[in-house]
Amino acid sequence: MNKFLTYLIIVTMYIITTDAFAGNNIVNPKTVLNCYTKLLGHENEGVVKSTIQNIMKLKTVYPDLNYSKVIHKMEELSIKSESKKIRYNAYMAVNFFKYPKQLEWNLPKSYEELDKFLNNCEFNFDKPVAQTN
Repeated sequence: MNKFLTYLIIVTMYIITTDAFAGNNIVNPKTVLNCYTKLLGHENEGVVKSTIQNIMKLKTVYPDLNYSKVIHKMEELSIKSESKKIRYNAYMAVNFFKYPKQLEWNLPKSYEELDKFLNNCEFNFDKPVAQTN
């Protein structure tokens, strides 16, 4: 039952996201953001990680939305999550929102560019970090 619920949430998230990014007026972007805020508390690591990335993508399409609740929730995740991947993704997203001009990276301006950016930001947590003397 738990797997079924997870798949149902992922499919719903996909449908909502597709409508919002396609410019369909049926779905309100504020509603999408509220759904994402709730999904940040999901127990499945993959759902939370993709939600964080979709929130960043939503920012490129709807930059004027109020993201304060989502940023606060991601700040909590970046500190309190048990998953290293979620903490890392939440940390990246918080910095993406809070300090876009101060960071030394070339922030993407479109949805497609953000996909490439996020793929390059992946961190391999299974590989040990080299020690320097």
